[in-house]
Amino acid sequence: MLVINEMKLLLKILAIIFFILYVSPCMAVFEYLYTSDISGNPKSEFGIEETPYIHLMLPGEGSAFVASWWLSPDIVSYFDGGRVSDQRELIISITNWNEIKEIGRWNINALYFFPDNGDTGSSSAFFYVVPEISTIISFLACVFLLVFKNFLR
Repeated sequence: MLVINEMKLLLKILAIIFFILYVSPCMAVFEYLYTSDISGNPKSEFGIEETPYIHLMLPGEGSAFVASWWLSPDIVSYFDGGRVSDQRELIISITNWNEIKEIGRWNINALYFFPDNGDTGSSSAFFYVVPEISTIISFLACVFLLVFKNFLR
């Protein structure tokens, strides 16, 4: 029974995505969508130990389905699972970030769908995950020691 319900939910999500991407004649955008920290402060670079978020504002009132896809630097796509929300302003992160994080440029594509009036929209953003400064310093120290060791020979 649980598998059947999960399949029905998956089919509903796929139908909504198909409608949004291929059938809807008029696509809008979020009022805003940008990458941020947990407080919603704009941020485009994150350390490897930080968690990135997307901060978005829906253009309308009411209940909306919101979903996002996170594309890694290795071109692997991760779906955040989507959510139904009555709030216009959302701060979202992908739930398994600690398992998938990697250094480089990440792209996020997000979409929304208001089932009451059929309004749809999408937008995208990107951010960078950079190595921590301590990692860079350790790397440079090792390089310096290797060069110095070879110089003494």
